[in-house]
Amino acid sequence: MDISQHLIRLFENRDGAQIPAGVLGYFNARVRNKLHELVVNEFIRSGLSMAQLSSRLNKSPAQITRWLGTSGNWTIDTASNLLLAISGATIKFEIERPHKEPMRNLRGADWVKTVPGTDHHQFQINGLPSTKVESRAPTSKLQIKSVN
Repeated sequence: MDISQHLIRLFENRDGAQIPAGVLGYFNARVRNKLHELVVNEFIRSGLSMAQLSSRLNKSPAQITRWLGTSGNWTIDTASNLLLAISGATIKFEIERPHKEPMRNLRGADWVKTVPGTDHHQFQINGLPSTKVESRAPTSKLQIKSVN
């Protein structure tokens, strides 16, 4: 069972009920991680170096490394400043209601896609080029090849 779906369903239709601490913690971490991923992906796409970014923000390289290394407890200002310095971008806000979306029946990570008609899988991490994983036989080792 996917723990995220379980926690989302726990909060569904609880009129007037106190939100459990675990549900609050899950959603806080979820938003923090999505924001961190958004900023890190923009940084990777930009081609900037950490030194260039630290110069643009007048921050030490160590501070930039800490910010890009983990979401920590960023403020909205931190995320906004990073995006502005990286590419002149800003954050687009939308509201999601995951408890109103249909349950997903995931059989693996959503960043891994099976190539139809083959035993190949493609995946993409942090906006980097997708990669193809081939399995020649059930007992063989996996081979990873870059796909361009």
